[in-house]
Amino acid sequence: VHYRSLNGDGNFNWRFVFPFEYLPAEEVMLIKKREHFFSLDKHEEKHPVVFTIQIWDNDIFHPDDFLGVLDLDLHCMPKASKFAKFTTLDDLIDNEKGLPVQTI
Repeated sequence: VHYRSLNGDGNFNWRFVFPFEYLPAEEVMLIKKREHFFSLDKHEEKHPVVFTIQIWDNDIFHPDDFLGVLDLDLHCMPKASKFAKFTTLDDLIDNEKGLPVQTI
C-alpha cells in the first residue's frame, strides 16, 4: 500500500541526485559542505559507502511508527546481469570465495 493511494498505484520520485566524490584507495565517499549558512569555506566529511533505507508508517493523527531499516554496503555489491536468465543463486556466494563485485 502506498502513501495516500486510493487505487493501489505507487508514486515514486527517482530524481534524487547527491554530489559526492568517491575515494577508491580509502573506500569512502567524500562530501563537501558548509558547516553554517554563512561559512565561506567548505568542510570535508568522509563516510562509508552505505545506502540506508528506512521504512516508516505514516499516520495522520498518531505519531509515525518505525517499521524497519535496510543498510546496503555499496562497495561490495554483486555485479548486475543484463538478462535474468543469466542470473542464478550460485552468483550469491561469499566475497572471500570470489564473488564478482561491482566497484564504484
